Formats: sequence, structure tokens, C-alpha cells
Amino acid sequence: MNSDDFFDIASDHFEDALPFVIYRKPKTNTVKGLFQQDTVVYTSKNLTESGFVFAPFNSEAPTILTPLKESQLFETEFVREETLASRKTKEILPATEAEGNHITLVVKAIQTIASTDLKKVVVSRKETVPLSQGNPIQLFRRLLEVYTTAFVYCWYHPKIGLWLGATPKPY
Repeated sequence: MNSDDFFDIASDHFEDALPFVIYRKPKTNTVKGLFQQDTVVYTSKNLTESGFVFAPFNSEAPTILTPLKESQLFETEFVREETLASRKTKEILPATEAEGNHITLVVKAIQTIASTDLKKVVVSRKETVPLSQGNPIQLFRRLLEVYTTAFVYCWYHPKIGLWLGATPKPY
């Protein structure tokens, strides 16, 4: 499937308030999408179902599933645009106070690892940002351009919300 058709499907799903997830694994050009055909909130019972799992940090909350059997699966090859890809990240996604706070937290995590028997600490942040564009798919495309070594994703369910990000860990 060509890239324009893929992103048109994603935009249409968002505009029609239908659940979907689009993502790209680190260091690849293949973007995959799972487009749910109804608005049911499916949950995983034991993580054996086929589909895309969206798990909360709170282990008491349900694990949301975009089931393969209730969705269409598409993929495309994403080709970076030279002009956008060559720009510095900060020109595209400006630094915020939250970013500075996150850096401070990472430094504290590194110090804690060095002074304790912890081997790994996962530091993350939640930031709620009003969407300045009418369509998050354009922002997702910008993330694909900039974060070539990250897991880039856009997960949407009209009854739950929209999550968009780029993380070095693909889970």
C-alpha cells in the first residue's frame, strides 16, 4: 500500500471516531496500522489474544486490546523527506519545562542506580498537550521523520483517548 493511502485511512479513522493504532518499530521504515471496525472497548483476558495491546501503568486497570479479528491490518514503507529529516529535533518539537523536569528525573535515576543494587529504572512522563492541528496523523508523520531509532506510535480509541509518542523501548 502506498504511504498516502495508508495515512488517509488513518486520518479517516480518526475523523470517523474509530479506534486504531499505527506504529513503526525502531530503525525500520515499515509503518503498520491496525484499524478497528467498531467502537467496542475490547480487553485482554490473559495476553494470548492476537492484536495490539495497550496496557496501563496501573496493573488494576484493564488491558485494552485492538483485536486483529475485529480490525483491518495495513502497512506501508515510510520514506523520509530530506528537508524535514535534516532539521534539528528542537526546531520541530520545541523544548518545554516538562522536558527539563524529565531530564532532572533521569539524572536522579542514574544516581540511584549507581548508589543502589537497582539494575534498571524506567523513567517516563505523562504530558497532556492540546492538539494544535486538527489531525494527529500529521504529528505522527513528523515523529517518524525525526525519531528514526525510536518506537513511534499513535494509539486512538474514541472512548478512551489518544496517545502519541516516540520511545526508545518498543513496548
